[in-house]
Amino acid sequence: MANNCYNWAHIKGSKESLDLLQTKIKEATSETRHLWYQTFYHVIGQPLPNPETNTYDDFGTKWFDAEWERDSDTLATLSGDSAWSPPCEFFLKLSEVYGLTIESDYEEPGCDFAGYYNCTNGKVTRDEQYSYNYFKLIQDKDCFMHDLVEHIACGTYEDYKDFAKHNQDVVAELSPKDIEEIKEQFNKITQ
Repeated sequence: MANNCYNWAHIKGSKESLDLLQTKIKEATSETRHLWYQTFYHVIGQPLPNPETNTYDDFGTKWFDAEWERDSDTLATLSGDSAWSPPCEFFLKLSEVYGLTIESDYEEPGCDFAGYYNCTNGKVTRDEQYSYNYFKLIQDKDCFMHDLVEHIACGTYEDYKDFAKHNQDVVAELSPKDIEEIKEQFNKITQ
């Protein structure tokens, strides 16, 4: 069972708010320690609730192995693996507490989901989830097609019918030319 969801969050805010957030994240994490229940609360500047509440309800995930990168005075990136699901609720709380705009995307190929989650000042502005393959297709069709050829060669799908059965949303977006190209790839494997 897969348990890592990869996340990219692009963060916009004032220099002061990003400086403070950077300090809090650096205090809460290290090379051997990631964000989890207690450190999530530290970063948002709130005491731990008594009794403990559900980490998934509060932050969207059990832990977040987050890497902070400062892109400029007013831009930063927070990326890394989280447990089973994206830290959307954490991003929402960060946007509210620090007055930020956060545009994030996430993907979990093992459990077949991916999507976008954006928020500004504690309000959700985009929340869209797709199958993993559909997400990859709408992000970068050429990359999706290249990866699909590798999956076909590795035997991920028995034949085109098997691929189509498991990727109905993807097939609905493909052109007839794309479908023929995919069928040709399957034909090459069976020859």
